[in-house]
Amino acid sequence: MKRLKSFSFLLLLIFITVIGSTIFIGKVSDSKTSSIELVIQEGDTLWTLSDTFKGNSSREAWIATVMDMNSLRTQHIESGATLAIPVNSIPYVHDEGREYASK
Repeated sequence: MKRLKSFSFLLLLIFITVIGSTIFIGKVSDSKTSSIELVIQEGDTLWTLSDTFKGNSSREAWIATVMDMNSLRTQHIESGATLAIPVNSIPYVHDEGREYASK
């Protein structure tokens, strides 16, 4: 009887672990946003980039998303660095003056 209780407990523990892992993995994969890498030009700021790339998002929401995607603690960005930009915020306009980095 003691062996049956131990086995039942083990099965319950495995079941809970599998369900918990499935839920966690689902949430992590849903939170990822597709992006491209943008090379920062001299004079670019998150504020000015938001004018071009924010789409229907508010400026504040777009900047917060970009800061989160790039693990930025401040809004300061360096010329020549690359910045991940959400794909859904990229306008469908070919811009010869903008350089995109490939992964």
